[in-house]
Amino acid sequence: MKIIINESQYKTILKEFMGSIESSKFIEIFKKFLEDNNIVVLFEDDREFKVSIAIKLPKTNSNDYQNIFSDIEKFIQIYGWFVSSYLVGFNNNDDVSFLSYKKLVNWLKTNDSNIELNYVNLYLEKKYTKKNEGQTVFYHVTDKKNTEKIMTYGLRPRNSQNKLFNYTDRIYLANNVKVAYYINDLFKDPESKTDYGKEGVVVFEITLPNSFKTYVDPQAPFSSYVLEPIHPKYIEIYDYLD
Repeated sequence: MKIIINESQYKTILKEFMGSIESSKFIEIFKKFLEDNNIVVLFEDDREFKVSIAIKLPKTNSNDYQNIFSDIEKFIQIYGWFVSSYLVGFNNNDDVSFLSYKKLVNWLKTNDSNIELNYVNLYLEKKYTKKNEGQTVFYHVTDKKNTEKIMTYGLRPRNSQNKLFNYTDRIYLANNVKVAYYINDLFKDPESKTDYGKEGVVVFEITLPNSFKTYVDPQAPFSSYVLEPIHPKYIEIYDYLD
């Protein structure tokens, strides 16, 4: 079962929707795409930068499911959106899992051809969300042991430590120092198995030029992210925490 974008859809994309489009229009286009390929939309949740759509796929085999998800990924990326995670119901039980596209495909490959997916929740986000207009000062918390390296080489985008979401490499920033302290408290959760903060924590104050592109983080209120390296000349030590 191969989903194909026809010539008319392709011309529409080129003419009207190059770049990232707003969620309401994106849902309209995406639902039509799903409908044309016999995929049932069970429900939808539309927010400014995030969309959640639950779908019911035709009963088929593992290889066809892989093709369906591959074509969905390709289709939405043209519009400037991506699937940040999948919530999947397998066969006739209540087992569900958060999976990135890569993990989902690997899981399908290792299971037999008679697998059936009850439903799939697609959590979608805009590739580039709303920019922070006018804000130039941000904060970043990290292990104290990273201080010298960051002050020498700056900050570089990297994969999120949260494996539930399939994000591009980025640097997360707090919009104010109170949020930075709050993030630190979350990271230092005593039930966490990470070594974060065992040697102390440093809070950096980062002052970026107006030309630097920063984006609103839809997953975290009062937080932002950047997609390019931050030179050490923009970074100062604000505070040390035990």
